[in-house]
Amino acid sequence: MFSQPNALRKKEHLGRKKKEYGGVHPITYFPCLERQQFKSYVSKAKEVLGTKTQRREETWFDEECKQAIQERNKAHKNYILRRTRERKTEFENKRRRADKLCRQKKRKYENQRIPNIEREFKENKTRNAYQFIKHLRQGYKPKTSLCKNKKGEIISDMDEIKVTWMTYFKEVLNKGAQSPLQQQRQQQARQEVQQQELGEDGEEN
Repeated sequence: MFSQPNALRKKEHLGRKKKEYGGVHPITYFPCLERQQFKSYVSKAKEVLGTKTQRREETWFDEECKQAIQERNKAHKNYILRRTRERKTEFENKRRRADKLCRQKKRKYENQRIPNIEREFKENKTRNAYQFIKHLRQGYKPKTSLCKNKKGEIISDMDEIKVTWMTYFKEVLNKGAQSPLQQQRQQQARQEVQQQELGEDGEEN
């Protein structure tokens, strides 16, 4: 009895695997299966354990501070775009106002928080007490969301900042892109898989 040609055996094996995986190609089946299993695990964990809302840390930085910082950043952007004396004065005034407001808010928060440190030490909540002491020693650090673009210009617009970071990470991550030889081997592998799916007459089952 003659043995079947190698290509025919591979084709029949692939057909059996397709039926086994519900008509889905084995190469694409397993990632889908893993995603489905992961979703079912997460759903079951939520059902059994429940969910916990993350506790928002009490802070002195409120909407008023946020607004002042945004106005300062906007004034700085305007000054960078056109360096006039008037825009520089406006930026410096907005910066002083934002710094002063943030210092006042933080000082008020600290004065309200300090009396609780002794109580936390007495209640053996030393971790909370030391974290606050560390926070006091670090001093005032205003939050900024500025960055530089490729031209070295400082930008403050959030949409522009997002595009800048996206472009940066694309360039960094694509440095390890496949070499021409790797691309050629990958293409050959795809062609071999396609040939296994097709019959000798070139028609798909």
